[in-house]
Amino acid sequence: EKQKQQRNLIALAAAAAAMAFLSWSSRRGCPCRAQVERVDNGGMSLTVAGGQRVFVPWAVLGLSKAPDTTKGDKCTLCWRLHCVDPESSTKEFVTGDRNRWMLDAAPGRPVVAQNTSLRTGILDIEMCLQRHAILDLVAGSSAQAMPQRLHLADSVGVCLEHRQPWDKGTMCLCGRSLQNSLRASRLEDSFRSSETYAARWGAMVEMESAASTIESSDSRFLCNVY
Repeated sequence: EKQKQQRNLIALAAAAAAMAFLSWSSRRGCPCRAQVERVDNGGMSLTVAGGQRVFVPWAVLGLSKAPDTTKGDKCTLCWRLHCVDPESSTKEFVTGDRNRWMLDAAPGRPVVAQNTSLRTGILDIEMCLQRHAILDLVAGSSAQAMPQRLHLADSVGVCLEHRQPWDKGTMCLCGRSLQNSLRASRLEDSFRSSETYAARWGAMVEMESAASTIESSDSRFLCNVY
């Protein structure tokens, strides 16, 4: 039973890792393009298909550091990933300028990426983001909804949906049914045993643990896995 629980936790962590960075097809929403209208200390304002305006806080982008927005019309967004290629040797570990992506998000055109290969080591991704740049997204299923994913390159995208505050992110990861059960009326004997308590809160705690592990500086991003 303990081994089964460990396997389930590993599966949850793998799912959270996939949602955190891997570029994968979404069950909901659709690919679209958005124009950057404004950047400030809190985030960026986008105009998506149909003229809808969406504000994306920097916190949901999973950045390695807060961007400097003092220039007003442009800033640099930075991500840092610890990549592991299962086929690499023990001596292969690439860092610094040798393992850096420079992405250019200029006005009126999509992001231009150079040398976007994934190698074992510390990968630094820097995007020079300018006002009126065009970003590739997976849009939410409803108007004014937070975009689900920001596309950086063919091999990497950033999940925006599960990093939302309050119950929105957990609903993305655990499903609406879990939220409904947590909000249901409490029965008198709901928490009289560890089993009933675990049944009510277990999925939420496990997913929070997996998501926290992915966001930590000790997490690893497996690349070139088939």
